[in-house]
Amino acid sequence: MNFLKRLHAGLESLAERNKKYVEKVLGRLPNRDEVDAVDFATDADLAILRQEPLRARLLLRAGGLVAALSIVWAAIAQLDEVTRGEGKVIPSKQIQVLQSIDGGLVSEILVREGDIVQVNQLLIKIDETRFVSSVKENRVQYLGLVAKAARVVLAVTVATLFSLPTLR
Repeated sequence: MNFLKRLHAGLESLAERNKKYVEKVLGRLPNRDEVDAVDFATDADLAILRQEPLRARLLLRAGGLVAALSIVWAAIAQLDEVTRGEGKVIPSKQIQVLQSIDGGLVSEILVREGDIVQVNQLLIKIDETRFVSSVKENRVQYLGLVAKAARVVLAVTVATLFSLPTLR
């Protein structure tokens, strides 16, 4: 207990010495004399003030400081080089949109920049691993459904051949 009293006294003296800085950062907090001589309304205000999260307030102020410093840096910093340009792509015939129906990994590019291409010429090769895997998965699913259909047909055939009695 003695340690806690000394720690409390040390923190109180530290807070008293740095009072103006603490109040700037955390806002004005009432001292013990003000707490003792308050009425109900002031007491309610004090309770609200003490419940405000100090870390959140500090974090908000630190974020504002970072934003302000970023704006000052952007205003003061100099750029090495700025380049602007305009361009226009002019197709020889009509505008064509190039896009892939199914995305994938490009395994090989068969043309280079500046090459003249012919109609229906192969431009790139796409890795087929994903597509082969998808086909195999669909084949397994198809065979499972075929087996399920065969079981249903067999069950219906057995039921009609032997005329199983119904339960009531």
